[in-house]
This record gives sequence, structure tokens and C-alpha cells, in this order.
Amino acid sequence: MKKAVKSTMSVAVDIRRAIKQKGIDHKCAYFRFARLARKHDVVDFRIDRIATEYTEDYFESTVSKADKKWAYEHGLASYKLDWYGMSRDNYTNYISDFDFYNKKNYMSTMFQNWFEHKLNTYYLLRPFKEYMPRHYWYLRNGEVYPIDAESKNNGSIDDILHLIKAKPIAAKACIGGHGRGFYKFEYREGQFLSNNQVIAKGSFIELLSSLNEYIIEDYVTPHSFLRNMCGADAFAVMRVVTVYSNTEGPQVTAAIIRLGTKAGGLVSDYEGTINAGINLQTGELFNPKYRYGKTSVIHHKNIEVHPDTGEKISGVFIPNWTRLLKFVKSVSAYIPMTPYLVMDIIPTDDGFSLLEINSHGQVRILEPWYPFLENPYNREVFHLSDGYIGATEEKPVAVVLGGTKPHIDLIENLHTRGYYVILADYLENPVAKPYADKHIQVSTLDKEAVLDLAKSEKASLVIAACVDQANAVACYVAEKLGLPHPYSYETARNVTEKNRMKEIMRKNGIPTSNYVVTDGVQPLNVSALRFPVVVKPVDANSSKGVKCVVNPEKLDEYVKEAMKFSRERLVIVEEFVEGKEIQIDCLAHDGEVDVVMTREKRKTAMGTDSELQSIGSRIPAVLTDSLKIRVKNVAEKIAAAFELNNTPFFIQAIVKENEMNVLEFAPRVGGGVSHSILRKIAGYDAVDAVVNSYRGGGY
Repeated sequence: MKKAVKSTMSVAVDIRRAIKQKGIDHKCAYFRFARLARKHDVVDFRIDRIATEYTEDYFESTVSKADKKWAYEHGLASYKLDWYGMSRDNYTNYISDFDFYNKKNYMSTMFQNWFEHKLNTYYLLRPFKEYMPRHYWYLRNGEVYPIDAESKNNGSIDDILHLIKAKPIAAKACIGGHGRGFYKFEYREGQFLSNNQVIAKGSFIELLSSLNEYIIEDYVTPHSFLRNMCGADAFAVMRVVTVYSNTEGPQVTAAIIRLGTKAGGLVSDYEGTINAGINLQTGELFNPKYRYGKTSVIHHKNIEVHPDTGEKISGVFIPNWTRLLKFVKSVSAYIPMTPYLVMDIIPTDDGFSLLEINSHGQVRILEPWYPFLENPYNREVFHLSDGYIGATEEKPVAVVLGGTKPHIDLIENLHTRGYYVILADYLENPVAKPYADKHIQVSTLDKEAVLDLAKSEKASLVIAACVDQANAVACYVAEKLGLPHPYSYETARNVTEKNRMKEIMRKNGIPTSNYVVTDGVQPLNVSALRFPVVVKPVDANSSKGVKCVVNPEKLDEYVKEAMKFSRERLVIVEEFVEGKEIQIDCLAHDGEVDVVMTREKRKTAMGTDSELQSIGSRIPAVLTDSLKIRVKNVAEKIAAAFELNNTPFFIQAIVKENEMNVLEFAPRVGGGVSHSILRKIAGYDAVDAVVNSYRGGGY
């Protein structure tokens, strides 16, 4: 019902916008292109942009109707065939509008929102402050707030006038792009100037007073060689793209420079702008293109010299290029969680100045020089949809069971390995959904349903990283289909169902507390156990239903409560062992076990009958030398008893003095942020280890 209402509303919006177009032909074309964009799941606020551009392109572009039809079907305005140098043979090197503006890409870049408001960049990149223009004031709702002004009190219009009299100043809108709302303010020979035009003082004050959500900052003057090339008042701004690779660190993947002309005005991305590629190794300018035309359809001509000055453009080198590359990589490394950064930088006589980082930067303006998908690092950034440009039919299919937060890293790891990833989760919008290529609502605990899914999608890998029961289902499906898996389904059950786990540990001399298992039907006999005891479902995780029982009279009540969390309708009652709880992260490989990291877990204090929940950890756990030996010995026993090899696993245990008591263990990645902690502190990528394990690889 909700989807139907939403669809009806979107049609109404598209009709309302289409009516505003000139002529019946334009109205119909606009509506058709808006519906095409929605069909390909373009983010709502970019529908109008695509529909407007494609409508203008349809009536203005000179390419054939057949080429137009092909371009639109592949998510491209047809003028880009010439602008990019694109053909049916090389089009997969370029990112389509449907991919670039897709909801998965716009809605999954949470950290990119840091740069939506330009003031954020200045504060976020404080360690790089010397490479940015000084920000003096922030204007909002008539107030003049100090940023890096001399005074730390709120300022006034007079303070800004005083600043402008001293040197050229820029006023920049905090939100927006393409140079809209940019002002260059100066004071020359007793007169105020706005964007190189003389303006009366009264009108100038009115203009300043009208600015809302603006930054007052230093005006950055381009390098003298650029002023000589383009004219004293023309702009010159580089756009540099970096991608942070999880395996290889910061990578510079594209760079161009935008040069101003008299026809283009002070700042522009449109008519009168010259764009030229920058060689990433040398900083040399190449293949300059002059843009003309007043619509969103790009018309261009190749040039070699600047039209205003006659100065050569091709073959000129950007000064301090090596230093600049080091700088942009440092910024990328400083905020590696951002999928990619699009930085606008001005070369200066002193070096360079970072103006801003774009929130969802227009990487496509660089594609005539650097086809975006031709670069393997760029391919890691965007989710590419099936059926049009960028899709690869030959990709192997991986089915990921469960849309938990750690599985975001799992999905991204699989993408880097070339998989088309299908996420299976019974929730409509699990947190990992935006990162997968496809989401299918199915319970990850229904092994037959998952088996049918894997068959129908021709999966070559079925995998789970951090959910015990999903791991068991993955192994079941893999065995049925002859796919690689880290251990047998029988082993998966042994390590998932706590009653089976405890029995195997007891038989193999692995220290664990005394216990009984109850189905809630037969009378519960705990005469052999000492109180307090711990009650837990045999097949739940994340401490669900786990309680420490001090009062024997409460036992039946808590057993019934724990039973609600058990699909097998079985509950373990085990003796509570005093001591500190530790977690031992291990890696079993080639018949050996490495202890990667230990941590002491802090849990809610026991005093009355209570739930046991972890509230923090101390890393590493403080262990005696003899206890460290004991820990490794027990880890090796577990790996041998449960036939674990080439897989990560973690043990939860209680230690006191030199004694160790195993609560349970799991051959998977810990939940929550456990895998991130391992990577940060121990330098160990547990998610990558799980993928290797499921693919049948070694370490």
C-alpha cells in the first residue's frame, strides 16, 4: 500500500514539473525521462536534473535518433558520446547517470555528508589549516559569528568592511555548488567592488547584510603563471579525486583544471569555461576543451591556447605537483572512512590552497580525460546496477546471510573481489542493504529457503561472517550445492548449538563448567550444580535470554524466559564461575592456532538475579605468562576437537589465577565493532579471513 501511494505521489510530482516545460513535446519528453530515472532508482532530488538535461539533450543534440535512444537506455545524455569520446565499444569505462545518482550511492555515503555544509570542511580539516584560505566570519540570520577573526566576539558588517579594505575577500555560500552565489569583494581607489564591478557603499552594505549561511574568507589568488595564461581576474581551480583503498591506502584517480575566460565570468562551471586534464604523474596539462552553450547540454571545441591571451595551455605543468599529490593523499588517509574525496584546489605562488571538498562531487566532469570506471580503485566506490552501463554479467554471485553492520564490510570485501552480492535478510531495510547489489527478503535461518535462493541465483558462494545460526545455514547450503565452505554442516551445528558444544568440550578435556540441559517439559534436576547458575538458550547469540540466577526459587521462571529465545526449545543451566571474563580472538591455520588478541570484558555487576550484558572491554587482557600458555593450549584443543582449520574463531572464558573455564566459542567474526577493533589494534582483518575461509583458501 505504501509503495502504491509513493508511486502515485511521484507521478504527480513528475506531471507537475513537466507542465512547466515549454510546448507539448517538451512536456511529454520531460515526463518520459523522469519516469525512466525513477525506474532505475535515481535519488528523488536528482530526478528533475536528469529529466531536464535529457529533455534539452533530446531537442538540442545533433546525434542520430538511434544513438540518442541507445544513450538514454544506458543512462547517458547523448551529447556525452562526443564530450566523453564514448562508443559502444568503450562505454563500460564510464559511469552512467543511473549509477551515479542511484539511491544506493547517494544514501550509503554517510560520511560524505560531512562536506554538505562547507564550514564543516574547515573544522574537520583543522590539521591542514595552513593549506586552506583563512575563514574569518560566518553569516547567519543577521549575525556575524567569528571563526578565525581577530576578535572572538560576534562581529558586525563594519568589521567585514574593514577587512575588505585591507585585502580582497571571498564570500561563499555554505551550501551549493557550481560557483553559484560566490562573491569576490575588494576595495580599490576608494571604491568597493563586487565581482569586479563597482558598487556604491550603501548598496554594498545592503548586499552584505542580505547574505545568509555564508562564509567570509580570504580570496585565493591563483599562481602567477595561471594569471598570465588566463588574465588577472580569471579563476583557475583544480579538481582532484582520491579514493581510499582498504588494501593499498590513498590513491589519486583523476585530476583536471578549470580555467576562466572573459566570457565565463569570475567563477563558472558552464559557458566560457576551459577544462583540461592533468597528468597524474607529472602535473602536465593536456587536451584542453572550451565549453560553450547556455543549457545543460555541453558543447565544446578542442583548443590549444587560451582564447583571451593566446597563451599555450597544453604542455604546461602545475607547480609543486609532487607536493600536492602528497597533500591530497594525506587528507584521504586522515579521513579514510570516506569512500572518495573530490577536492577543489587552487595553485598559488606559495603552493596551493584547498577550497572545499564536494559532498557527492561531480566526478563525471573529469571523464573526458579520466573515464571513471576504467580505474579499478574507482570501481570500488560505486554500486553498479544490472541492466545498463557499468553492469558486468560475468561476475560470480555471492549470497550474504544477514544484513548486520559487520556485514557491510563483508559485502565491500566481496565487491573488491569481483562478486555480485545478494543480501538475504528477512527485514525490509537491514542496515547493510544499501551496500549490496540486490536484497531479497528471506529468513537466514530457513535453510531450505536459502538453498532455493542460492540455486535460483546460481550462487558460487554462500557466506555469513558474524551470526552463528546463519553460518550453519551457509554451510548446509554449500554442502548441498558443492560450494566451498570453511567446515562441515555437522561442525557448524556443533559450534552453534551450545548443548552439543558443551558435550564435545567435556569429552575432549576442554575446561568448562558443570551443566544440565532442559527442554522445559521434563522435571529440571539441578542438584549436582552449585548456585549461582547461568541460564542460556542453546541456540541464541548476543546474550539473548542469558541470566545469572542467585535465587533458586527464580530458576524455573528464568528457564521459561530463556526458552522463548530458543528455536530448539532447549536451555542450558550451568554453574556460574567467578573470575574475570576474557575473549580470545584466534586464527586456526595449517594445523596451528595463533592467538591474535585478548580482551577483558566488563559486564553488568552481579548482585541479584540479572541479565549478563557486556558493557566494555580492556585490551589486552592482563594475563600471567602461565595463563597465556594455558589459553593457547585450550585454543589448540578446541581447534582439534571441532576440526577447525583455516578459519578465525574467538573464545569466551572465565580466568582466575592460572585456571581457565571456557564459556563458549564461535568460528566467526565477533558482532558489533569487534572486527574494527581487531583491525585497528591487532592489524588483523577478521572479515577478510572469513572470506578466505569460505572460499577454501589459506592464510
